[in-house]
Amino acid sequence: MGQKCNPISNRLGIVRGWDSNWFGGKNFGDNILEDSKIRKYLNTRLAKASVSKIVIERTLKLVTITVCTARPGLIIGKGGQEVDKLKEELKKVTDKDVQINIYEIKRPELDAVIVANNIARQIEGKIAYRRAIKTAIANTMRSGAEGIKIQISGRLNGAGYIMTAEGTAWLITDDLGKGPNFHYLGMGSLEIVPANEFNPMDTAYAGCAATGTLGDAKQQWAWVTDTTDLVEPACVGTVIDAVDFNAGGKYLQMFSGYAGPSIFVGDETSALYMANVAWFDYYSAYGLTLVETPEGYNFKQPVEWAKTTNYYYEYLGEEAAPKYVAKEVRPMQDIRKFNRALPTDVMIKK
Repeated sequence: MGQKCNPISNRLGIVRGWDSNWFGGKNFGDNILEDSKIRKYLNTRLAKASVSKIVIERTLKLVTITVCTARPGLIIGKGGQEVDKLKEELKKVTDKDVQINIYEIKRPELDAVIVANNIARQIEGKIAYRRAIKTAIANTMRSGAEGIKIQISGRLNGAGYIMTAEGTAWLITDDLGKGPNFHYLGMGSLEIVPANEFNPMDTAYAGCAATGTLGDAKQQWAWVTDTTDLVEPACVGTVIDAVDFNAGGKYLQMFSGYAGPSIFVGDETSALYMANVAWFDYYSAYGLTLVETPEGYNFKQPVEWAKTTNYYYEYLGEEAAPKYVAKEVRPMQDIRKFNRALPTDVMIKK
């Protein structure tokens, strides 16, 4: 069997040194935790400074931090004002005197961390991931690298899920295939209550929406084949649709699932949630079962609702570990094979 070696430890003492240099003694655990806090703080605070590595050295009363960056000017600031401010901020984190050294990376195109972070920022900025990768490879090879390999994963085609309710809207995305994250889109909190309890005319249910429910599958089929827009769907309440955000919110699959009792609280920067979601089976469209035929996938006749699988997702902040039932990324159904014309200019179906 193949034996794997950590790539960092394999290079220590040869072409690479330790990122933390100190003797811990009885305070070893406290120093490890403090190093982690320092690095986390600096990586967040200097997100735009192209930081590659942070080296921490300790003496009895002094913490020396060396920041390797491709943009030292952003850290130093005019007349060194920014670095002095950063030093004072780190004193509050460590309760010790802090010295900051800035090491400039002359050729950032040859630094793996900077190249990777640059690609990630481009993807976050809606740049096509293939273009970002090809540009990075070209720049690195042009700078004299002997070779480069880039591995990228996750939901890269701009697709995700929209949870639609009569009230606040929440955007569901799949982060690197590890499970959904619920991102805030509306104002205030949202509680999804059982449909038999929900009363939109009662002020006690302000900020609430009804759970998703399935009606008659025949009515759903009538809605799918309707060309008059007079038939209502039979899957009602808080439903989940798959959309392509790169295409201006074009629907990839309607009724990908529906929500059970859930609660969401957050703002534009963070979201906390406890959510129950029932996902339709992969071989489905509009919540109805599909069967494979020589001509491709068609609706099963007589029509019936697809099977659903229930999942529970929970995130109560960084201090509480996120809990969810792991779920593989759902490949999107190609709805172009169906006759019903879907809206392409909106993301949320009222």
